[in-house]
Amino acid sequence: MVDVMAGEPTSADDFSKRVGDASIVHRVFDEMPLMVVALEGPDHRILATTSAFRELAGRRYSIGMSAAEAFPELTGQQIWEIFNRVYASGRPEALRNFRVQINLPEKGERLELFIDFNVTPRRGSNGEVVGLITDIVDNTELVRERQAALQRTAEAERRYEHVRDLIDAMQRELLSTGLPVLPQMQLRASYLLADADTAAGGDWFDALALPDGRVAMVVGDVVGHGVAASATMGQLRILLQERLATNSDIASALKAVDAA
Repeated sequence: MVDVMAGEPTSADDFSKRVGDASIVHRVFDEMPLMVVALEGPDHRILATTSAFRELAGRRYSIGMSAAEAFPELTGQQIWEIFNRVYASGRPEALRNFRVQINLPEKGERLELFIDFNVTPRRGSNGEVVGLITDIVDNTELVRERQAALQRTAEAERRYEHVRDLIDAMQRELLSTGLPVLPQMQLRASYLLADADTAAGGDWFDALALPDGRVAMVVGDVVGHGVAASATMGQLRILLQERLATNSDIASALKAVDAA
């Protein structure tokens, strides 16, 4: 029994029986949603292209031209080197999100693309490499969206750092710059942020020499974080200072702060 599926088609009739009517195959190939280009020989002459490829490349007529003739702007972008390696080695190669720049002669534009593309060797009847098949997927929109998202994230982080630094600086300005120097006691204090993400808040400390010779030491905390808590802390701190400076009674001073 003869295996009719083995070997290359030997005639147009044999081709039709195996693959289908040539005109239909031609139409189906051209209408494929994939961008495909078939190349022949070591100079990679263009044999066939799909409509999707022609639309992307902006060239309607390139059949019979070498790839370098049809796309001179790709020289220096490593495309020809990949084609040459696959043609010489017979081993396919694939690249993902590869950045290329092509000219659109019919529109007078230059386009930057990010593409996935596979380069596969085409072989003759005796197994030798006679050309290449390249299929392409345009990922430009997805890459642009990812780049935009990363840029937005970086900008948000930059703005957050800037705002956080401003709030932290404001909070430190509201705190005591020093403690009173008193003959009868030594005072020391420090302010350590518990968490960088919650730097701004309503915590404060103070030490006040009262008119009657006593020293009032204050530790306070306004609930919450951010500008509102820091601003409230500044108001309450000043109010408490004024009350204690005019009236050394701690209870009445705290009652005034609580009312505020």
